[in-house]
Amino acid sequence: MAYNVVFLSTTPLAGAPWENMKCINKYSSDFHVRWLANENSYADGRVFPKDLIWNQDREDAQRVLRQADIIHIQNEVNPEWMPFIKNKRILVQYHSCPVRQDVVTELTRWSRHQYTLMQPMQLRQYGLRGLPNLLDPDEYTPQPALRPQPRIAFAPTNAWKAGEVGSKASREVAEILGGFQDRAEVDVFGHLPYTENLDRKRNADILIDDVVNDTFHKTTLEGCCYGLAVLTSAPPGGWLQTNLEHLALYLRMLLREPEYLRDMQARSREWIMRSWHPRDMVQYYVEAYEKLLKGKSKPAASKNTTGTGLLESPESPASHGLGRLLPFLPGWRKFKYRQLAHLLKNWPTDQPALPMDYWIDEWVELETGFKISGWAFMLGEAMQAAQIHVFLKSEDGLYRIVETTTLARPDVGRKFNAPHLANSGFAAFIESHKFKAGICEVGILITANRKHAKIILDKKILG
Repeated sequence: MAYNVVFLSTTPLAGAPWENMKCINKYSSDFHVRWLANENSYADGRVFPKDLIWNQDREDAQRVLRQADIIHIQNEVNPEWMPFIKNKRILVQYHSCPVRQDVVTELTRWSRHQYTLMQPMQLRQYGLRGLPNLLDPDEYTPQPALRPQPRIAFAPTNAWKAGEVGSKASREVAEILGGFQDRAEVDVFGHLPYTENLDRKRNADILIDDVVNDTFHKTTLEGCCYGLAVLTSAPPGGWLQTNLEHLALYLRMLLREPEYLRDMQARSREWIMRSWHPRDMVQYYVEAYEKLLKGKSKPAASKNTTGTGLLESPESPASHGLGRLLPFLPGWRKFKYRQLAHLLKNWPTDQPALPMDYWIDEWVELETGFKISGWAFMLGEAMQAAQIHVFLKSEDGLYRIVETTTLARPDVGRKFNAPHLANSGFAAFIESHKFKAGICEVGILITANRKHAKIILDKKILG
C-alpha cells in the first residue's frame, strides 16, 4: 500500500511541485502525491499546470488532506489548511531565497523535518539537506535544430538588480546578448504561460540560466533535458560554468566552434540521464518520507554542495588569520581549516589513511581555467557522511583546497551494487588566476568520520 503525500504551496513555485508530483508517482510505488495550491498563476501572467486549487476544488482538497499520511509544506501554508494538517506528519521545504524569518520561525514549530532545494544558493542560505527538483526526460525530449543560425534563449523570472539575492541580472545579460544578434538568433522572454515558456527553451541551442549567484535553477534542468548547451554559474555539472564577466567569452566559443556546441549539447542530455534521472533522484524523497514516518529527528545541516574557493595552508602569507571554522567548507563541522591543511601536508596523521577508488570523467582546459569531474569514494566508508575535496599541490609544497561540488552519481551505486555510493560524484572548476606560476599537481582528498583518503592524480596544471 502506498502512503498518501500532499504537497502544499500557496503559489505554483514555477511548476516545480507539479513536475515533482508526476515523477514521484511514476517512479515510486511507496508514495502517492497530490498537490494543493492557492492558485496556479502569478500576477505577471505566468500560468502553470494544476492539480488541486483550494477555492476551485475545496471538497476534493479537504478529502485529500484528511486521507494524507504526510503533509509536505513548500514555503508556507494557507491558514485555512491548518485544521486539516495539525495532527499529520509534516515535512517542511524552503524553495525561495530568502523566505521571511517569521515564516521560518512558524514552520519550525510545525516540524523538525526541514529541507531546502538541492541547489547551491538554497543550500548555502538555509544549511539544510536538499531535495531535488525533478524532471522526466521521457517528457522533456530534444527538438532537432533546423535553422541557419544557432538560437540563444534567456528567460529571466525577475528584473531585480544584479546585486540582489535571487537576481538573474536580466538587464546586464540582455545587453551582452545584444552584441550577438549578428551571429545568432537571440530570444529573451519572460512572463509566459508554462508550456509556451518550455517550447521557446526547447527550440533553442543555447540556454542561459543564472550567471550571478553561483547556482542553478529548474531552467538548467530543463535545458539539460532538452539537450541544450546551458550556461549557469553553478560549479560544473551538465552545463558550462560561467559568470556575468565571462558570459560573452563562452558564447563566442560556442558560436565559433560548432563541434564544441554539439559536444556540450550531448553532454547536457547525457548528464541528466546519468546523474539526475528521476528514477534515481526520487529516492531522496523516499528516504525523507521514510525518516518522517519512522519519527527520526531533524536531519543534520549539510553544506556539502558548496565551497569557499581556495584555502591556502598556514605557511602561506596569504592565509594569515584564516585558521578558523569556515562555515561553507564541505565538512566544516568536523574539520577546522588547519586540520585539513595538516591532513594534506603531513601525511599520515594520527589516523591511517583508507584506500580510495576513483574515476575522472572530465578534464577540460578552458581559457579561464580547468574543469574536473568524476567520482571517488573511500573503501569502507558510507558516502552520505563523506566529503570530497579537490586540491592543488604546488612545487613549493603549498596546498590549496579547491571549491568542490558533491554530485549525485546513482550510476556508481549501481555499478558497485552499493546504494550508499550514490553521492560519490564531484566536480570542480580551477580558475587559472587562483594558483601560482609553475607546475601544480592535482589531487583528491576525502574526509569522513575523522578518517581520510588522499591521492595525487596524473594531472598537472601549468600556471
